Amino acid sequence: MLIDVPKDVQSAGIGIENLPDPGTPDPAPVPDAGRLRAAADMIRASRRTILYVGGGIIAGDAADALLHLAEKASIQIASTLLVLDAIPSRHPLNLGMLGLQAARRASRAHE
Repeated sequence: MLIDVPKDVQSAGIGIENLPDPGTPDPAPVPDAGRLRAAADMIRASRRTILYVGGGIIAGDAADALLHLAEKASIQIASTLLVLDAIPSRHPLNLGMLGLQAARRASRAHE
């Protein structure tokens, strides 16, 4: 998506009496143990598991947790463009990026 803001709008001044207080993020929800077990069971039962990860890994500061899960369960990781730097490029479980500019091995893995 592209939003083109005209130059006169970009340089226009505005008056603000008081700035609002900065927001704070909601605390992360506590995971439901039963749902986590069910997810783990599904992963264990799968035959060709791939973790397809996106920008939430970066936003949630979860790259280390992702790598830990992938290594513990021996699951390959395919990613979007935003996550390419979250996993070492030479890591044996890193398939690279899916999509239009995909790495060849990532595209073949999900066929």
